[in-house]
Amino acid sequence: MQNSGKQMELICVQKNGKCGYINQKKQVIIPLKYDCAWSFQENGLAGVKNSGKWGCVNQKGEEVIPCIYDRMLNFAKNGLAVAVVNGRFGYIDENNNQIVACEHKNESGAKAEMMSKMNGKSVTITMF
Repeated sequence: MQNSGKQMELICVQKNGKCGYINQKKQVIIPLKYDCAWSFQENGLAGVKNSGKWGCVNQKGEEVIPCIYDRMLNFAKNGLAVAVVNGRFGYIDENNNQIVACEHKNESGAKAEMMSKMNGKSVTITMF
């Protein structure tokens, strides 16, 4: 999922324990319904947490990655992120396709499989 054209700048806000996003005119663009929310990344997605699970929204407020992950890491420049389900690590892309299934006991196991799929190229990812 690549950025197309200029994106509006949304600001993450919190009120009464819920997070959402407003524009520069302080208009609510994405309702304050999330337990936790992070700033938008270069790919136009922001990590959000709902009922203890992580996913991602786009700037239209669409949950392009449903809140089903116990933990997620930021997307790397290669468009992949580490995702954790039931304590098992894997990699997903920006369209929620599991590139490496969430079945590894640790991140290094998932990374080793990913590196083999990428012909040994290194992967650097930071956590939400």
